[in-house]
Amino acid sequence: MVILFTIMGLFLLVAGGVGLVLTYANFPLATLDWIEGNLTYGVFTVLGLALIILVIITPRET
Repeated sequence: MVILFTIMGLFLLVAGGVGLVLTYANFPLATLDWIEGNLTYGVFTVLGLALIILVIITPRET
């Protein structure tokens, strides 16, 4: 499960980061598309970061 959550977290983090870069590069600031892109890809980024942090702080079974 740890490996699966780590891979999912990294995927969401990278996909969200790429989406944020593309949103900033392709849409004018403060338009509806820009806001929707930031909200959507920002959530992906935050979820990916949260998954990675949870994997790090969860105690391991030995």
